[in-house]
Amino acid sequence: MTDDQCLALAKVAERPRRHDRLVSDLADDLAGSDATDRGLDALAWLEAHGLASAPPTDLSVWQLTGGGRALLGQVQSRVGGQ
Repeated sequence: MTDDQCLALAKVAERPRRHDRLVSDLADDLAGSDATDRGLDALAWLEAHGLASAPPTDLSVWQLTGGGRALLGQVQSRVGGQ
């Protein structure tokens, strides 16, 4: 996993949030002008690898899967315990 993907997983675990809010929060934490695209890419990677599930509706929130929860301890230590 890249640092971006680790941060995205940690953000999904931090508290439930809708897609737009999660993308905005990731963009705030990722450096550079391409932060939003990097956040979107990281979330797409998490979903494609079965680590997090995207919200089925605009009012729903991102959630970790069982596999995502299993990786969470390693990921949190990698991103500084966020």
